[in-house]
Amino acid sequence: MRSTRTRRRLALVIGLVTFGLLAAPAPADVLVLKNGVSIDGKVMREDGGFIWVKTLLGVEKLNAAQVESRTEGESPFDAYERLAKAVSGSPKDAALHWELYVLLREHASGNKERDKERAKLLKKVLRFDADHAEARDENGEVSFRGTWVKKADLPRLKAEAERNRLKNEWSAKLGTPVEVYATDHFLLVDGTNDRDLAQRAESLDAAYARILELTRRESLWGEPSPTITMADHLKYLPVLDKMSKQWGMSAAWMKFAKLETGGGVWRDRPIPTQLRFPNRGVEGMWYSTVHMVGHLAVWKIWGGGKKPPTWMEEGLGQWIEFEVMGEHLASCVGGKTARAAGGTTDKRRKKKKKKGNSDDVDERKERCIEAIQNGSFPSMRMFLKMQIGDYGPAEEGGAYGLVTWLIAQDEAKFADFVKALKRGGLRDDDPWTQVYEYELIEEMEKVWKAWVLSEW
Repeated sequence: MRSTRTRRRLALVIGLVTFGLLAAPAPADVLVLKNGVSIDGKVMREDGGFIWVKTLLGVEKLNAAQVESRTEGESPFDAYERLAKAVSGSPKDAALHWELYVLLREHASGNKERDKERAKLLKKVLRFDADHAEARDENGEVSFRGTWVKKADLPRLKAEAERNRLKNEWSAKLGTPVEVYATDHFLLVDGTNDRDLAQRAESLDAAYARILELTRRESLWGEPSPTITMADHLKYLPVLDKMSKQWGMSAAWMKFAKLETGGGVWRDRPIPTQLRFPNRGVEGMWYSTVHMVGHLAVWKIWGGGKKPPTWMEEGLGQWIEFEVMGEHLASCVGGKTARAAGGTTDKRRKKKKKKGNSDDVDERKERCIEAIQNGSFPSMRMFLKMQIGDYGPAEEGGAYGLVTWLIAQDEAKFADFVKALKRGGLRDDDPWTQVYEYELIEEMEKVWKAWVLSEW
């Protein structure tokens, strides 16, 4: 009826009696007891200072002296009898079945027998009206693309639908079948049939997160960065032609990008994007994608088309590559960070000892050390201004070593240094003075070279 019942039995409730022992039905009432409890039922009998009330849960015998007020009206039990009779007369009326279901839900929920009856009513509602929205909701279902599905399955189904949409969109865009795997920051668009896309994505996400931590930034880019991987150079070239038109690549860029030894190309605008193929093996290709996250991050930090220092760009790329990938993916030895880095314990790979790009990093490191030892490494002032075309293995190693050293000596200062370097100053020495307290670049150079030769 109108009020809310309580199922708690009171001390004044003497007991339960069966319907057959009671007299003829009397009016339905809402009885409010002196302690505030409300009982909504059909009064069956009043005798000797007691009142017998029929509810959907049974019959209660009340002490009349404890009744504070009494209001007549249709009780839930009366409503139940009325609706049950109506359902009997219209056995395929979904609306009547639903009304009876709601009555039992509101007034008899938790009662074993009534709950069984309610479950049967719900099934009949859906049998007679398959698209009854309220009944579907009650049954834990929701409409998805014209089909009723379990609510618990909805996130998975939405993710699958979005993946299929992206898969079809990118397959059409690139003119070749691809598989996709999306994260918050990356969209892997793969034409190599790689079965480890989830682990590859973890590597990229780990690089992204580590750079955020290192530079104390909340984000590097807004929408997921496409990482497109093709099976070989022949399949890569037509995709490059399609993407280059969107990117507006210059002839010089295209000449470099088409090289079979280049491994691919990346662009920082408008959306950070990589297009790669395995010129040095599949594992090497994925090392490169992690490496390029460092490049893309630096370009996004500098922003506005401003060119960042090559040594910072190249150095952070190599540093994050080794930080995230290390030897785990390369040597397949597992380890505590192997899973996060996309590692594997595949015995065949372990036997072959595929090393991805880690050997290249080690070689650049050794060439840098050798150049410093024999005095052929450029002066620091010259090195800090060099462009990527001026770099050889020694200079690439120097960039990696310089970034590694800066982070190792005081990681907390690195973000401040990046900001100072981006801001610049009247002198080339200013960023080093402001953050690391080197008055001259030459002072920093001496300390760095000593570290390279003694610790690195």
